[in-house]
Amino acid sequence: MAQPIPNLFIIGPPRTGTSSVTKWIKQHPDVSGGRRKEPMFHASDLPSPTHVTDRDEYLALWRGKESVPMRLDASTWNLFSKVAASSIATMSPEAKLIVHLRDPVDLLASLHNHHVFLGMEPERDFETAVFAQRPPDREEFRRSIDYLEVVRVSGQLQRFQEHFPQDRFTFVVFAMIERDPEEAYLTLLDDLGLRRVPLGEYAHMNPGRRERLRGANQRFKKGQRSLVGRGVGKVVRKLNVSVGRPTVDRDVRRRILEHITPDIDELAVMIGRDLSDWKAI
Repeated sequence: MAQPIPNLFIIGPPRTGTSSVTKWIKQHPDVSGGRRKEPMFHASDLPSPTHVTDRDEYLALWRGKESVPMRLDASTWNLFSKVAASSIATMSPEAKLIVHLRDPVDLLASLHNHHVFLGMEPERDFETAVFAQRPPDREEFRRSIDYLEVVRVSGQLQRFQEHFPQDRFTFVVFAMIERDPEEAYLTLLDDLGLRRVPLGEYAHMNPGRRERLRGANQRFKKGQRSLVGRGVGKVVRKLNVSVGRPTVDRDVRRRILEHITPDIDELAVMIGRDLSDWKAI
């Protein structure tokens, strides 16, 4: 029997509600998520030791799901990748693509905060990190990410539009996920041609997290060799986390918008939506 090919992709960007939507849509009887949320097989230009690079290993993530109509790959950095669009089109030319939209400044603040929390971003000052020029990291692309390029979505989307017709794209707005998650989910099902199957719970996944005591989580994560030590470290790391959305200073927001407003305008034309609220100071 032929290996099952993924044919539904949440392609990004990150920090736009993709984890929540992935969790929700995987509960639909006509959708199967792979055994890993973000295998990143198609983004071979973005190095990371956690990515799946072998084709057979990648397709095995959906082994036994041949009869499920939609097989989901939720690798949210695919949109940022320069090669993923071509790779996905080659493997799955009939694929449907879900693109998430969020105020780009809020996205950047959330992404930077997330990378700091994970220990991938050494620069804790948001403005400094956003405008930093750093050489590429050959082992983990997120350690040297160009934040402004992450939110220049129009050029990223254009790469996919060169390979897929417009009716293959579905756009999910982060503000709608927050305001009315059930309606956002049901609208997504409509756009994908799936029957409406409401969920019992629309819990938000992967919220913004910060360390209460900076650096403590990484220190307790390393060197825990004994079972007791690992247990203590896990408790300490859990207690050291606070949840909350980072805020952005007005002057910093204005500076960022000076660099990305042309992209916002181009994206608005490409998708036929009013994105003027993204440009508010």
